[in-house]
Amino acid sequence: EDQISALQGELAEASHTIEQLSSQLKQAKRPGSLISLVPQGQTELQKSVGELKHELEMEVRRREECELQKEEKDLKLVQLQRIIDDYESGEYGLREAVQEIKKRKEEIAARDKDLAELARQVSQMDAIAEENEALREKLGLRLDESINMGQFRKRKADEMEQLKSTNRMLQKEIERLE
Repeated sequence: EDQISALQGELAEASHTIEQLSSQLKQAKRPGSLISLVPQGQTELQKSVGELKHELEMEVRRREECELQKEEKDLKLVQLQRIIDDYESGEYGLREAVQEIKKRKEEIAARDKDLAELARQVSQMDAIAEENEALREKLGLRLDESINMGQFRKRKADEMEQLKSTNRMLQKEIERLE
């Protein structure tokens, strides 16, 4: 909250400065003023106003981020306060705490198991990629050259069908001989 108050103060100060510079810029643009005769002074004021506007936008963003963080912390505080109230009223005791710890440990174990499985899969994929690269090199194919997998799959399916047909024929032959 102190940080938000400080940011609001900075925001108000930057807004006030921008208003002052805008006012000075308007006065400088009036015909006959000394500054209007010097375009460089006007350009510098415009630059300064632009920089201050940018700073103001940044401060507004920072303030919004701080408010979001404050809301998150408030929600967490409310949850913790609820747990403390339950504990003090006797509704949240040692048994619930142990159950919650056990539940969290199970969640961590499940997450660790998932991470280990993902790491294993990544390792396996790396090995497959290396093997693929070596085979491509052996065949003289570039890494970026694509291969028509449709023809390969069709050929494999045809081979499987032929093998199944041969297997059925041989089984019939075996049955006839028995």
